[in-house]
Amino acid sequence: MSINFIHTSDWHLGKKLFKESRLPEQEAFLSWLLVQIKKSNPKALLISGDIFDTPHPSSKAQALYYQFLKEAVDNSNIEIFIISGNHDSGRFLEAPIPFLKDRSIHIIGSLEVEKKTYSYHREGVSYHLFPYFRSHELYNYAREYFPEHLEGLNTNSSDTGLLLDKLIDHIFEIKEGNKNVLLAHHLFGNGELSGSELGLSLSGLDSIPLSLIKEKFDYVALGHLHNHQYLSKVDPIICYSGSPIAFRFSERKNKKINSVTLNSDIKVKEIAVPEFRKLYELKLNERNYKENLLELVKNQQDSFELESFLEVQISSDKPLRGISDEIRDLLQDSPIKLLSMQTRLIKGNELNEIKSRKKESTAEELFKDFYLQKYEGEKSVPKDLTGLFNELLSEARSEN
Repeated sequence: MSINFIHTSDWHLGKKLFKESRLPEQEAFLSWLLVQIKKSNPKALLISGDIFDTPHPSSKAQALYYQFLKEAVDNSNIEIFIISGNHDSGRFLEAPIPFLKDRSIHIIGSLEVEKKTYSYHREGVSYHLFPYFRSHELYNYAREYFPEHLEGLNTNSSDTGLLLDKLIDHIFEIKEGNKNVLLAHHLFGNGELSGSELGLSLSGLDSIPLSLIKEKFDYVALGHLHNHQYLSKVDPIICYSGSPIAFRFSERKNKKINSVTLNSDIKVKEIAVPEFRKLYELKLNERNYKENLLELVKNQQDSFELESFLEVQISSDKPLRGISDEIRDLLQDSPIKLLSMQTRLIKGNELNEIKSRKKESTAEELFKDFYLQKYEGEKSVPKDLTGLFNELLSEARSEN
């Protein structure tokens, strides 16, 4: 029998960008998602955490969430599985369970000693819900059910990994013959951060090793990272669905949900999420900013109902007075709103040094310069990202 479900995460309902509400885009996404549910008629919808952007979301964000849940179950036979993320309050998400569980909406918001409902078995598929939790919650659980493993425990990766392995075995019921699907919201393996996620770690672990889940599950539906990405494409498929909209100007690409079909094998169909609001990021200098802004206004598409947001970064060797007002004047009659204006004053000798350095730099050095310029405040390039770049560079060089 073929079973299909949709995997999404990281809605961050109520999030703002430079004080601008994203609720209009989030509402548009949820309306679009309802259409996808109607089209494909999935058995289940998996939402892998960070439903809201704060533990105590606004009334408007809550209304949007509950209206979506109501319309989803009223207009289909779908079953919904939800876990908390690091931005959510687990107890807040769980509060309406008495009203929602009878409507086939299941929520696991926290790791609790008393809880016994982490696995749900449905027509040959078992859905295992692994909410976001912190180290002290893991230790509290271990004290109750496997205290022998806490004796002489060190907060290093091997000891924490052992506790996690015991935890997974204890809270999930692996039913023989079923396909096993895991929902989780932590850092696993070497996922690529986009910049707007919070760093997550458990004692001794920067990320959860894939070895703890690889042989137990067939599909792992992850939340937390905002770029759609796979940690494994086979045995099992492990995927971060990513956020449905960009929460930074640098997160504009690769917005998708997964439609997954479980049969004798597993097939994943990626569905691109439409861009409901255009986000522009321009890096300019004092000589070309007017030309580029006028070109942007000229080419602005009229297909977006919501006004576009713009971030401008201008480098100059002298102070630029009143430039923000000048840019706003250039945009005055366009559907583009300036949200962020950054100016970088570069001394003449620094400009010459930059030009000279770029001419003489290796590809690796240029990549490092690019990364540190793009992600201001970062002191170094992540090791895993450097490794991936070097692999690609090696492949490119070997082909020449």
